[in-house]
Amino acid sequence: MTTHKAMPHFLASPTFQRCLLTSLALLASALISQGQGIRLQAQSQPQSQQQQQQEPAAAIYAQSELTSKHLITGEQTYLKISIQNASQGFRPSAPQIPNTAVNFASNRVEIDSRRRITRSFVYRIRPAKPGIYTVPPVSATGRAGQYSGQALSFEVRDPNELSKVPSGIAGQDILIGWFPEKTKLYAGEQCPVTLKIYVPTQLRPTSWGLPESEKDNCLAWRFSAPTRDNLGEVFINKASYISAPFKTTLSGISPGKATFGPTRLSIVSRTRT
Repeated sequence: MTTHKAMPHFLASPTFQRCLLTSLALLASALISQGQGIRLQAQSQPQSQQQQQQEPAAAIYAQSELTSKHLITGEQTYLKISIQNASQGFRPSAPQIPNTAVNFASNRVEIDSRRRITRSFVYRIRPAKPGIYTVPPVSATGRAGQYSGQALSFEVRDPNELSKVPSGIAGQDILIGWFPEKTKLYAGEQCPVTLKIYVPTQLRPTSWGLPESEKDNCLAWRFSAPTRDNLGEVFINKASYISAPFKTTLSGISPGKATFGPTRLSIVSRTRT
């Protein structure tokens, strides 16, 4: 295992010397400066009719989420829309997002222990240019009326802004990117931070260690490891990469400069003999 030190692109350019293919460590530093009740009167009616009148229409529930809100050009994310109590056969339209390809990917139906039916629709989103993008709010109709959710936003960067970590194999550099929501904080204010690692597919990573960071004048939760669902694939300069996001939340302690890092991360890669 060889250790590398890297500074995120918004602080400094890193210098690297060695990297071992089967187990590598990255060090990176970042400066870090969110019923209405219905009363029915009992009447002498058949029981089935009485039950129908006593059961108000269930409120529509809808939730939208993105598998990743921090991307580079050409990298894809997935929008999952989950809906309860919408009209039978309802399917949300594909969102209209400028400079972005949006395609329907899949759908499924789930029934929980309380016999509530949730219909989920998944759309593949692939932006073509850097920038801040907005996913329009989802709207649904049902017996209880109409529901409109909240918009989602995601960030897209140029791949050239990523920092490089040599892997020891020509043309197989590891790329890293820091995505803090803010770089200036009030004391005690929380700030989500995502560290994304882009590993050449040919290195065949098999497991991911949890990043360990040094902290000065700030606190941070333990990083969450990437799951199979939020691992992505992207082509950078015609080479295939696997993207893995690691997420944490920082908070400043007192006014002044705060630093987060160096950060050590181990990735185990499978090699062919």
